[in-house]
Amino acid sequence: MGAQIEGTPGTRKECEMRHARVIWSIFFSLVVTPVVCHGQASVILSPTSLTFAGQLPLLAQPPTHNRRHGTTHATSLAADDCSLQFQGSARKSVKLRTKDSGKDYKKVSNGDAISVSDWLKMTCSLDGDVPSQIPATKAMPGIATKTVTLDGFLVAAKFEATADHDIHAEIAESPKWETPHVVVEVPPGPAYCDARKKVWSLVKAELPANSTSAIHVMETPPKVRITGYVFLDSAHGSTKFCKTSGGRGIHHNGTQQVIGLWEVHPVPTSAN
Repeated sequence: MGAQIEGTPGTRKECEMRHARVIWSIFFSLVVTPVVCHGQASVILSPTSLTFAGQLPLLAQPPTHNRRHGTTHATSLAADDCSLQFQGSARKSVKLRTKDSGKDYKKVSNGDAISVSDWLKMTCSLDGDVPSQIPATKAMPGIATKTVTLDGFLVAAKFEATADHDIHAEIAESPKWETPHVVVEVPPGPAYCDARKKVWSLVKAELPANSTSAIHVMETPPKVRITGYVFLDSAHGSTKFCKTSGGRGIHHNGTQQVIGLWEVHPVPTSAN
């Protein structure tokens, strides 16, 4: 006799709906509840803390990896390895802000999610307030001391395996490549472990098993929601912060679409 999986029985309609589509949210933690549908087990993912959100067909197979998407770089490191340490130096203490760092930060739009267009408009309004000498060890008061929630589509991601070990996720307002992209930068380390795993799990869903790719352009960009701190990556430019890409974008179809040096850094899950 095969293994028995016990759980909460579902009605035929509920089961058909569950097997037709999973509308899910990626959370820092998940509660898994088994459900038995016509003798087959499925699961419901119940949130305990929201960070990213999206949707994918439940029964669809992962898309075939198209190596024309971006440039594939092999690496022996795993992007979602939580033991990796930050290898950079530029404004390190600002990049690695803790959960406690943002406890008194202003919430952009009162905490409501904003679009990529809203983000670009907001950051362009901040350019004129950036001081000539950007502080290296603290967030710029009234400028980067903000928490923002951004809605969009994950269109590409890059693991900085040979640099500082960050993950650069490119977020667009639509799933189309030829639209402005914003960089969401996820640092390494235990405090950012959950965020890294959630981001890279979306990438891995489109990669072959045991792939060593460090760069990927999504074939089916999932919708995501990210909450994080405002950060200016001034190491890549000193003027026109909301217009220049600083050469950070992934090239695809002959273009890169990142606009601005302003980034979102996900709020870490622990104080350290």
